[in-house]
Amino acid sequence: SIHRLPSCLSWLTSLALVFVNPNNLTHNDTIGRSTVADTHSQDEPRSLSGAREAPTDAASSSLDDPREGSPRSETPAPGVSQEGHNPSSQATQAADTGPHPLPPLPQAAGGPPVHPQPANPRPPRGARRTRASLQIVTQNIRGRRSASDRVDKLADFHLRIKEHGFAVSMIQEAHTSVEDAATLEQNFQRIKAFASPIPNHKSSHGGILFLVNTEKVSPKDLQHTVIIPGRAALLTIKWQAGNTLTLLNVYAPATSDQERKDFFKDIAHFYDLHPGTRHPDFMGGDFNMVDEGLDKSGNDDSSASVVEALLALRTRFNLQDSFQAINPDKRVHSWRRADGTWSCIDQIYIAAYLIPYMLDANIENIGVDSDHLTVSTTVESKDAPYIGKGNWVFLKNLLKSKTLNEKLDVLFVETGQTLAQMEERSEEANPQLLLHAFKQKVQKITREHDKVAQPTKLATPLKSAREQRDRTLRREGPQVDTITGHLCNKNPFIIYPGRACGLNFRHRTDFGRIWVN
Repeated sequence: SIHRLPSCLSWLTSLALVFVNPNNLTHNDTIGRSTVADTHSQDEPRSLSGAREAPTDAASSSLDDPREGSPRSETPAPGVSQEGHNPSSQATQAADTGPHPLPPLPQAAGGPPVHPQPANPRPPRGARRTRASLQIVTQNIRGRRSASDRVDKLADFHLRIKEHGFAVSMIQEAHTSVEDAATLEQNFQRIKAFASPIPNHKSSHGGILFLVNTEKVSPKDLQHTVIIPGRAALLTIKWQAGNTLTLLNVYAPATSDQERKDFFKDIAHFYDLHPGTRHPDFMGGDFNMVDEGLDKSGNDDSSASVVEALLALRTRFNLQDSFQAINPDKRVHSWRRADGTWSCIDQIYIAAYLIPYMLDANIENIGVDSDHLTVSTTVESKDAPYIGKGNWVFLKNLLKSKTLNEKLDVLFVETGQTLAQMEERSEEANPQLLLHAFKQKVQKITREHDKVAQPTKLATPLKSAREQRDRTLRREGPQVDTITGHLCNKNPFIIYPGRACGLNFRHRTDFGRIWVN
């Protein structure tokens, strides 16, 4: 029976241990050995995903050059060698074949023993841990109020932030003043808002806004710098292991090519006047232009002078198109007019050194009431761990299957007979290999059975759903007498004579089903 599975596995494991030759164990495999280096590896801080956190040293953890990095170094405790043993007791330990005790802890003057500290101490209790990946989005909401002036688009976008897990959102045409941004922080939990309105039109025209999700980004050390009021602003955030990221929110003028050209040159001039300002790692927003004609429905290019001005700015910051880096062959739009014309004027440009760490880039409709789509880019930390497909788990509901029980019973008997016939242990035939092969066969048989059984379990609810669909499609409205104009099926449980409906037969309606007599 399948219920004997735990006991059989325990039986096979105990028999496998009998064949193990203790003389084959090396000195490093001796049970009970523990070193200071093992203590350090156990006490190392781990991130939320379970992997060791990156070192906090700025020289080794900065994302300025992801190819650089220094190996982790650990300093042994006083009186302990690099191997983790006390030099004065090496002779005693060499003669001892039993478990190796921990080396004595160094003692402070007049105090208790001092425990060795890990190379990278854990963050203080209460400190906000940041995520290993960040999703950056840009969205032109086309005014804070909808056409009916009843829906606050920023309140609706706040729900999208929580639903999709956006880390930093760059909003254009926000129509939000600095006072409104403070109100947003009070109304929305774990949100930091940084507004830059257009002068003299704080809540009625244009303006840009940063929304920072403090569940993903640490709220400390956020720096907001306005370059051009209502048009361009910088936001610097802290990320993994002290890394710094800078985002440039852009809303280019839509009036003329000359204004757009001057706008990009004004941004470059700001950096000329402030050479110490950090270059942006992300530049996103509504540029009101396209880099080339393929990003427009009419295939006509934007003004050459405007394209050159933006290209010069991107070259200065070493920025690349994030969407084209992931989807080089796709032709999409981010804005569409009512007459059907479209263009891809909303972009997120990303620093070239971050492209190897990009996970995804999308242009999609997330439900915002606007004629612009949402552009998003997801990047991960260079120290983020690799996450595989996970471990296989035996589903408990499969224990009720008689077919699976019979197959596994046969496998149990075959494995037991093979183990009984095993006389000598070898590299090709031993209980450990037999147990490993047994587990793999159980996994294979269970997966094959689950593939067949799962569609069968779904057949009944699928059949009920199809029947409900058919009933809905066949449901008819009230039957009206073609002669008198009165309703014939006021009560679906009453049979009306055919003469009442001007027909020569009777009909009855019961939850959408119609019987004709």
